[in-house]
Amino acid sequence: AIVFVTVVLHGFTMGPLARKLGLSHRGRPGVLVVGANPWSTALGESLRKVEVDVILADTNWRRLRPAREGGISTFFGEPISENAEFKLDHSRFETLLAVSANDPYNALVSRHFAPELGRHRVFQLSASDRDDDDPKGLGLETRGRTLIKRGRTYDGLIRDFYRGWMFSATELTEKYTLDDLKADRPDADIVVEIRPDRSLVFPGYNREPRGGPGSIIVSFGPPEMKREVLEAEARAPIQDAPDVPDLPKA
Repeated sequence: AIVFVTVVLHGFTMGPLARKLGLSHRGRPGVLVVGANPWSTALGESLRKVEVDVILADTNWRRLRPAREGGISTFFGEPISENAEFKLDHSRFETLLAVSANDPYNALVSRHFAPELGRHRVFQLSASDRDDDDPKGLGLETRGRTLIKRGRTYDGLIRDFYRGWMFSATELTEKYTLDDLKADRPDADIVVEIRPDRSLVFPGYNREPRGGPGSIIVSFGPPEMKREVLEAEARAPIQDAPDVPDLPKA
């Protein structure tokens, strides 16, 4: 009887007590992003704007500074260490993105979190510009699922970021569908789909977004304005240079 009463009281009181003391996470679990860099920080800011909980983890305090200044939750330390088991709130995330510049490290982090989260919720960037199935590289069974698509590497994303590419969150409707978005942003990468039930779907190799009214698509691509200006300049006729009047002689 004592054991039964203890278990029942614990089960019915622990949740409300933890919420009252501010010790439990409210809302749907979000994303743990391992590897602080300009691209991952911008991704974290974009997800935070659509109310997705994000934790950006890195072992370098300086690399985490832009995220801290932008209001993104950060974890300073090694996310696969014993210290993280106690100090990293695992209840706040159900998806992992390993996006550091070191591909073997990304694979190590993915393999560490796969038993806890499930391999279908563990992602890392493509290792090669051509194909992840490199006979000289890590096998697909030891890696996380490919984020975005094969051939979309860390170097390519960082290069495009400094070329002016940016993240954009677009809510789909019955009049503006996923096909319309792809037509308007043909060069953009679809990074994540946030469905109406707030579940997160990360497209990738053989994984297409479903779309539908109420879904939010977070994409990474060229700025709309810049592309329109370039297209307008390409269509404009070439004009002769205006005549420059002769300067008076000294």
